[in-house]
Amino acid sequence: MTPDASADASASLLVVNANVITMDDERPTAEAVLMVNGRVSKVGSSAELRPTAAGVTVLDVGGATVLPGFIDGHTHFEMSSVSLDHYVNAQTPPFRSLAEIADVIRRDRDRCARFPWIVCRSSFGMQHKVTEGRLFTRRELDAVVADKPLVVFAGLHVSMLNTAAMAVLGLLEGPPPPGVTVHRDETGEPTGIVTEIFSKLPEWQAELVAAAVSAHQEDILLANGVTSISSIPFAGSEMRAVRLAQRTGDLAVRVRHYPVHPWGASLDSFAELGIESDTGDDHYRFGGVKFFVDGIGSDGLNAIIDDVKFTQAQFDELVRKADSLNLQILTHAFTRRGIMIAANAVESVRAKSPAVDRRHRIEHGGDYVNLDDLDCIRASGVSLVTSPHFIYSGAVEIAPPTPLRSLIDAGFRPIGGTDTTGTVLESASPLFNVACAVTRQRQDGTRFRPDEAITPLEGLKMFTTWAAYGAFEERAKGKLAPGYLGDAAILSANPLAVPVEDLRSIKVEGTIIGGRLAYSA
Repeated sequence: MTPDASADASASLLVVNANVITMDDERPTAEAVLMVNGRVSKVGSSAELRPTAAGVTVLDVGGATVLPGFIDGHTHFEMSSVSLDHYVNAQTPPFRSLAEIADVIRRDRDRCARFPWIVCRSSFGMQHKVTEGRLFTRRELDAVVADKPLVVFAGLHVSMLNTAAMAVLGLLEGPPPPGVTVHRDETGEPTGIVTEIFSKLPEWQAELVAAAVSAHQEDILLANGVTSISSIPFAGSEMRAVRLAQRTGDLAVRVRHYPVHPWGASLDSFAELGIESDTGDDHYRFGGVKFFVDGIGSDGLNAIIDDVKFTQAQFDELVRKADSLNLQILTHAFTRRGIMIAANAVESVRAKSPAVDRRHRIEHGGDYVNLDDLDCIRASGVSLVTSPHFIYSGAVEIAPPTPLRSLIDAGFRPIGGTDTTGTVLESASPLFNVACAVTRQRQDGTRFRPDEAITPLEGLKMFTTWAAYGAFEERAKGKLAPGYLGDAAILSANPLAVPVEDLRSIKVEGTIIGGRLAYSA
C-alpha cells in the first residue's frame, strides 16, 4: 500500500476508494476521508473529495475497510517491549512441559545480561498447560540457574523463584511483605511459588527501554492498527524512555501515561510538581495515576484469597488526595471486595462535588464485576475496563466472567484494554480482543458464557469511542469526523460484515497517524 505522492511533505492525506466506518453517529459510513494538517477535514465520497484536495497525497486503499485508529485503553507497552528484547519467553503453548521451559531458560539466560535478574515470561494458568500439571519448585529452578536470581512468571502476578531470587527479596525467612503470598512445603521451607513480586524487581535503564519501545512500536502497536495507548509504566525510567523515543522521532504512537503509585511516581511528587491529568499535547499526555487495591485475588495455585491491601477508610483517603490533585484515578481490582472498595471511594469524592467530571476507572472491573453490585457501581460514576482476551488466554478453569452483554445492557460503556505485558503475545491486537468479546471462544474451542457475547460494533466501540471517552479524549479521538485527529486503521475486511468466526482472521493493512501512513503491511 503506497500513496501516489510523497507522504513526507505534509501531514495531509486523502484516503479514497474505502469502506469507511466512521464511528460517528451523524455519518456512520463514507467512501473517502480528507486529512489536512494532521486532522480530519472532510468525510464523503471519493468523487466529492478529490476536487477539494489539490496537491494532497492520495491513498487509494482498493476497497479496504477504514476505521478510526484503535485506542488501547490499558496496556503496559514498555514492559511488553522489554520482554520481547531481554526476557526469556516460554509461553504455553508452544511449550508444553516444565522440562522444555527449563531448556529454554538455560539456552537464553544471557538475553538478560545487562539486568541483574534472569526473567522468564510464561502464560496465565501455566500449571494447567504443561504435562507435569504444576509449577516449578525452587529446587528445580536452582538446578537450572543457581548463580543469579531467576524468576519465572506465569502471567505477571504468579511467579516461581530460585533460591537466589528469594534471598534477594528477603522471602526465605520471616513473614512476607503485605499482599505477597509465599508457599511453603510441609516442613516449612519455601517452595519457590510466590505472588505479587513483579514490582520488586530492579528498574530497567531508560536508554534500554527507549530502544525496546522504538524497536517494537510496529509489531506491538502499528501492525495491530493501534494509534493511541493509555500505558501504565511501573517505573519512572519507563516514562523517561517513552519521552526519549518520541524526542528522537522513533515513536509515532500517541501515549497517555498513568504511572503506578508509589512505584512509578508518588502522589507527593505530583503535588510538588503541580502535574495534573491531561498535561501535555496530542502526542504525549500525562493521564493520571494507578492504584492497586488488591492483587490477583488468588494464592497462585487457584485458591481464592482476600489480598486487598487497604481498608475502606485508607483507600478513601488515598482517592481523596489524588482527586484533590486533579488526577484521573485507575484502580486495579480483581476481587469483589476490591472492586467495591474502589467504587465506594470514588463515590465518596463524587458526593462532595457531583458536578466535577472525573471519569475515575476500575481496571479489570469489566471482567470481574459481580452483577449484583451494578447499582452501587453505577451510583459511584466509575467506569469499568475490560480485557476480553482473558476469556481465551486464561486457563479454562479460571477464566473471568467478563459479563459484557449485561454491562452494556445496564448502560455501562466498557473501555477496551489489552493489558499487554508480554504474557500473551496476541493480546496486543484490539481485533483479537473484539473477536474474544463477540465469539466468547476459549482455547479448547468451547464458548464461555455465550449469553454475554456482544456485537462486533460494540466491540469496536470499546477500542474507539468508549476508550476515547475513558481518557477524556472523545472530542479528538475515536471517530473519523471533521476536527478529529487523522488517525485510522486500514483493514483487510469489514468487521461488521464477516461471519463472527472470521473476525480473528482480519488483518491490518495499514495504520495512519496524524495524516501520515505510519505502517503498511
